[in-house]
Amino acid sequence: MNLTMTMTHRPTRRMWMNAGLLSVGLSLTGAARASVLLNADFEEGHTGWTFSAGSGTASLSTEAAYSGNSSALLSGADSSLSQSFDAVAVSSITELSLYAYSLAGALDLVVFTYADGSSSQSGVMGLGDEGWTLYDLTADLSAGQALVGLTIYGADAQFNYNDHITLSTSVSSVPEASSHGMMLAGLAAIGLVSRLRDRRRHQA
Repeated sequence: MNLTMTMTHRPTRRMWMNAGLLSVGLSLTGAARASVLLNADFEEGHTGWTFSAGSGTASLSTEAAYSGNSSALLSGADSSLSQSFDAVAVSSITELSLYAYSLAGALDLVVFTYADGSSSQSGVMGLGDEGWTLYDLTADLSAGQALVGLTIYGADAQFNYNDHITLSTSVSSVPEASSHGMMLAGLAAIGLVSRLRDRRRHQA
């Protein structure tokens, strides 16, 4: 089945310019994901993280890893792993998750710290009992708050491995300078084509 489109009016210079401006406007907006945490996969050692052993263990481990070569090992209810960062609006967070693996124990809880000094928590008993497992904690965040830190606690005397901790936000993407140059060049080309068409029309 053939479809035929018939243009009853030739594009004018204004139409071409409007199309070019529209394309520029569309290219200036967009959504991207930005990672908030430093060293989320522990491949850079302790960078960004505070390990607190308490009466148990909190350290880097190369015995088990979800990705790469390292993970964070917690053992004991008062052992913990934490990171602080600039305030992030909960409304902009698209994912807060982690991979965990346990030899028989379970992580006790994850505590979220907010800019106003308050906190909330996610009880994650049984975390990692079935090998490396992804746990999404995004829904446990308090709406209307600004997140400034999180702390992951161990439990019992069992070893718990944590890796690939994700805290992502939605951001507006802004073109680089080279992209602006390409867009301006495109607009100039559109204007030139329009002028040439008008000149040919007047000469005919």
